[in-house]
Amino acid sequence: MKKILLITLSLLLTSFSAFAGELSDSDQQIARATMQKLIDNSLGELLSKDSDYDDRVELLEDLITDHMDVERVSSYVLGSTWKQAGKSQRAEFQKVFTDYQVYRFAQTFSDYNGENISIEGTEPASGNDQTFVVMNITPAGEGAEIIELKWRLRKDKKSSEFKIIDVIAAGISMALTYKNEYSSVVKTAEEQGKNGLDTLIELLRAKTEEMKKKSS
Repeated sequence: MKKILLITLSLLLTSFSAFAGELSDSDQQIARATMQKLIDNSLGELLSKDSDYDDRVELLEDLITDHMDVERVSSYVLGSTWKQAGKSQRAEFQKVFTDYQVYRFAQTFSDYNGENISIEGTEPASGNDQTFVVMNITPAGEGAEIIELKWRLRKDKKSSEFKIIDVIAAGISMALTYKNEYSSVVKTAEEQGKNGLDTLIELLRAKTEEMKKKSS
């Protein structure tokens, strides 16, 4: 009897967690419209065959700066390290983290050449004021495999604007991947008696400079 009760409570809690803070239909539509606007103004150009590497870098700088909640993502991927960091360290990490993402994705998008992008709908996400907007990228040519991206957006309580906080491709969360990678770097550095966050910042800066050199 106790086992049945525990299973029932577990299912109820799981259901509640999955739908806690679920957005209204109107907010879901606003989130979807936000991503559609990004397709029209930025993402479409990123995948255009007419865009060169420098164009993609400029577009990504604007996209990440204006449409991603970099502070919230930084807080998540660093976890307790973020809480312990001072203002200057946080600001430096956000700058280096943004640059790293810009050049990493500029390389990724260099492989695309005029693909079609479409919004397929929205899906509920756990967490307050969050939703997934599902996007399909269809490569040119018959029989090409469609790429599905799930963009996780969060509604800002003050501005009511939707900002990107994660993207999931092939079932893999970008934010969670960064979190696992960075926690390992920080832990290893601290075991060696170094400042974990400073070490991570220098590592990301070095990787970014390496990507810049390869593109030049």
